[in-house]
Amino acid sequence: MRFFVITLFLALFIPASFAATKPTIQAKHTTEKIKLDGLLDESVWASAMKAGGDMQQYEPRQGVPMAQKTEFMVVYDEDSIYFGIIAY
Repeated sequence: MRFFVITLFLALFIPASFAATKPTIQAKHTTEKIKLDGLLDESVWASAMKAGGDMQQYEPRQGVPMAQKTEFMVVYDEDSIYFGIIAY
């Protein structure tokens, strides 16, 4: 189920032209409680794989590299999937 949700997320939010490069990310399992406070200060975020360094725009100019660097991470526990996003 978790694999399906992550795959669905990537399919919906990564444009087809970018998907040709086959980006991957490894979701990190945690037993640590994640607090939804806008801070990525739980220890699991430090060891989670970061992706998105070479992301491309979808809107307003599809396929053009993003003007600002954005990274994201995926962490999951027994009940939830968490997406951590760092937008510079």
